[in-house]
Amino acid sequence: MLANHEEKKSLTVEKVIDFYQKRGEEISLETAEKVLNLLYFLAKLVVEQHLKQ
Repeated sequence: MLANHEEKKSLTVEKVIDFYQKRGEEISLETAEKVLNLLYFLAKLVVEQHLKQ
């Protein structure tokens, strides 16, 4: 099993950038990393909240 800091993530910064480019938006690598971190944070929060119920 992977340690918390070694989680396998299927969504990459490149995929985030590509997602925005397909919608006519340009974002920097730094912004894409922030978006990616926010997405993973929110996903983890939702799962944790769901498991508490």
